[in-house]
Amino acid sequence: MERWEGNGGKLCAMKGIRSDITAGAACRRAGTSLCLFAVVVLATSLVTSFLLETCTIDLIMIVLFCLGQSIRHGSSRAAKWGLGLTVYYIVVCGMFSLMAFFGTPEQINLSGRKLAAGESGWAIIVLAPILVWSFRNLFWLREALREIRYETRLRNGQCVQCESDLTANESGRCPECGTTFNQPDR
Repeated sequence: MERWEGNGGKLCAMKGIRSDITAGAACRRAGTSLCLFAVVVLATSLVTSFLLETCTIDLIMIVLFCLGQSIRHGSSRAAKWGLGLTVYYIVVCGMFSLMAFFGTPEQINLSGRKLAAGESGWAIIVLAPILVWSFRNLFWLREALREIRYETRLRNGQCVQCESDLTANESGRCPECGTTFNQPDR
C-alpha cells in the first residue's frame, strides 16, 4: 500500500489544515494537558479533602491521566473517551460552581458532609480554574481528534474530507468532493 504525504514534513494542499503543526503535535498537546489536568485536580481534591475534613478523591482523574497517555500516542478511542469525560466534568463542576455561587452550598454533599455556608468561597476558588482548564482541554481534544482522523485517512489512501478511496487516483483531485491532494511518491 502506498503512503501518502502527511503534515509531517511537506506542505499539504488540503483545505483547512494548518501546515505549521507537525504530525502528532495536537495529540501531544491534548494528552499532556489532560495528564497535567488530572494530576492537578487529584492533588487539589486531596488538599481540599484535608482542609474540609472529608475524604474526597476524584477517581475520574486517574482514568483521565491514563487516557492522556494514550492520546499522546495518537489513540482515537482514548481521545473520544477523554472528550466525553471532559464534558461530564464540565457539567459537574459547573453545577457545583453555580450551587456554591448562588448561595446554596449546603446542598453540596462531600462524602456525607454538607458544605457549610462559609466554605462556598473555597468551592468557587477551587472549581473556577478547573472549569476553565476543562474547556481548554475540550478544544485541544477536538483538535487532536481532527488530527488523528486526518492522519488515518492519509495513511489509508482516503480523501481527508469525504473518505473516498484515492488509491488508484492519478489526477491529484478527489472525484467525490474535489479536494486536491499530493500524489504519493512512486
